Amino acid sequence: MLQVGASNLSTIATSYSNTIMHESTLDLFCNHDDGQSEIDAAFDEALEERAAALEITVDYYLAEFF
Repeated sequence: MLQVGASNLSTIATSYSNTIMHESTLDLFCNHDDGQSEIDAAFDEALEERAAALEITVDYYLAEFF
């Protein structure tokens, strides 16, 4: 049986939590107010309008026409 002390568990947990999210991807989850959300919203709306005009789902539109 493997015996692990409390300090070893802490080290393992810290090591594991550091590998879950790399620092280079952290900015993907941070709020940035650089106008990108307006562009994203306009893009989403345009996709929804085109899919609705064809009477198909946005997922299908993206898979077949984008």
